[in-house]
Amino acid sequence: MDFRYEQSFCTDNSLEAYERLIHDAPHIPRGGRSLVEDIVDRFDRARTLADTEKDYLQGVIEFYRTRTETKLTVATERLAVIVAVTLPITALASVYGMNIIVKEQTDFAHLAVVLAIMATISVLLLWWAKRRGWW
Repeated sequence: MDFRYEQSFCTDNSLEAYERLIHDAPHIPRGGRSLVEDIVDRFDRARTLADTEKDYLQGVIEFYRTRTETKLTVATERLAVIVAVTLPITALASVYGMNIIVKEQTDFAHLAVVLAIMATISVLLLWWAKRRGWW
């Protein structure tokens, strides 16, 4: 039997086959047995290195995934603040919008009061969001 080291992919099945060859085949000559033990040792080391590399890469993937999810969370929070600020303005505009600005009958004093209320609500909501650390 010629036991030469061949470069191949390290698989658990190959490692198990070589281990079984060592333990279950007493007819292997002494020189061949040490070569098979060396191959088993190399497979075991390669498996250990591959497992370590896999764990490292999994950590890198989790780090970047967490970073990306954090950015998405911040963007979502900012969009929620924008919605919270514009919602009261939209509500006022939908109620008053068709009734205040009319071609011939526009009441500019009433329009100014409504616009001032909208601006005040926006400023208060932005101030509140800034105090909460959302903006």
